[in-house]
Amino acid sequence: MKLDLPLFDLNATLCCGQVFRWDKKGDWWYGVVSDEAFKIRQANSELEFVDADPKLVTKYFGLEDDLKRIHEQIAKDKHILKAIKTFWGLRIIRQNPWECIISYICATYKSIAAIKQMLLKMSKRFGERITFDGV
Repeated sequence: MKLDLPLFDLNATLCCGQVFRWDKKGDWWYGVVSDEAFKIRQANSELEFVDADPKLVTKYFGLEDDLKRIHEQIAKDKHILKAIKTFWGLRIIRQNPWECIISYICATYKSIAAIKQMLLKMSKRFGERITFDGV
C-alpha cells in the first residue's frame, strides 16, 4: 500500500529517540506496533508499507495532523524556527502508552542503542514471537 504525504520524514521520525523497536534494513524500516509487525519505507513524499492497515499507519505516525499549521503555531522564536527547518517532517508517534512508559523508564542515562537492546531483550523474554520477512 502507498500513501502520498507532504511534510513527513520517516527517517527523522524513527531515528529521533521517541521509539526504539524499529530497525532499518536497506531502504525498509521493520517494526512492531502493538502486535502488528510490518515494514515501511519512504521515497520522496510517498510512503510505502507492507502488511499493515492504512488506518494503523496513519494513526501511529500522526499523518492526519496538520503539520504546517502546527509549525505556524509553535514558530515563536529563532530556536523553534531552526528546529522546524532542521526536522521539518518529524512527526510525534502515537505509541502504545504502556510501551512508551517502559521505554522511557529504560532510557534513564542510556544511549539509544542500549535502550533498543534492553527493549528487545524484554520483548523476547515476555512477549510473543512475531516475524515478518524473516526479521
